Order: sequence, then C-alpha cells, then structure tokens
Amino acid sequence: KLLATLSQTPDLRLADVLAGLVYSVPRLHNLTLRANFDYNRLTGTHNFDSFFENYALQFSAEVPIPIGRAQQISIGTDANISLYAIPNPPQRGDFGAYVGYAVNVSRSFSLDAAARLVVRPYYQGNRTDVSEVIALSANYRIKDNLTLSAISTFVANQSSRSVFDYQVFNIGGGVSLTWRF
Repeated sequence: KLLATLSQTPDLRLADVLAGLVYSVPRLHNLTLRANFDYNRLTGTHNFDSFFENYALQFSAEVPIPIGRAQQISIGTDANISLYAIPNPPQRGDFGAYVGYAVNVSRSFSLDAAARLVVRPYYQGNRTDVSEVIALSANYRIKDNLTLSAISTFVANQSSRSVFDYQVFNIGGGVSLTWRF
C-alpha cells in the first residue's frame, strides 16, 4: 500500500506520503492490522522550504462488526509514534481508540459516524493533550469511481497547558476520485 497526498490552502502546502502493510485475520472476527511509515512535510505556498517535517510509525488494529447487509460498527485502536521531527518542539505521539458506524441507505448513498478519544503526549515541554472527536459524513456515489461527500466534525481538546484548550466545529465537503487496478 502506498498513498501520497498533496493539499494546499492559501498559506500552506501539505505533503504526506504513507507506505505500509495491511493484514487481515479472518479467524479473529476479521481483525485488521495495519503498520505504516508516514512522512509529513509542511511548506509555505510561495516556496518549497519546509517549516515542519515529521517521520512516524503508525500502527492500528480494527474489528468490524457487521449488522445485517447494510450496516457495520467498527471498533479500533491506533498509535502514531513520531521518530524524528524538524523542528523538534512540536513533536508528539498520538494514542487513540475509536468506534464507527456506517450504513448504506441505498446502493449510492451512505452515512458514517465516528467518535475517537486520543491522548497526545508531546516529546518536549511537559505537555499532554486529550482530544474527543466526533465526525459525521454523507456520501453519494455518482459512479463507481466518483463520490461526493459532506463532512462535519466537532473536536474538543483539553491540555495540561490551558492555553491549548479549545473546541471547534467544522463543516466541509469533498469530491473523491478512485482509481482501482
């Protein structure tokens, strides 16, 4: 598995390259295990000089629980362990657990909901954050390789340093083009 993304906002470019393995264990309730190496780089939009880079290992374990033919609950845990970051002070790990629900309302329309609790210990500065995330999405598949999505998230963050406490609500959308080979 190899995945690369490039995102851009008016002031920021994000490059993310992910390579790893996925292993399914059917005898253990279709447990899915993932191990990835992730390279992440942030640059300004007017130059390619990075102001942050991170090299990390990611691990996850997930158990899908089917409910009939059109619904599924997923329960999982994940870890993102930063190996090296430039500059070093924002370097952190992420250790989380999540539950998700998916329902196919029709052949072309699906709804998804997820809740995640994550602990983020920072490697310097004696800081630890705890975040709760709730996400909802509606997806309409126009063709087999083209999907329109509406996405909404709510995040609450509590930090050992109160200046980093926040709550944020986002609404967005997206278009996904999938190529299968």
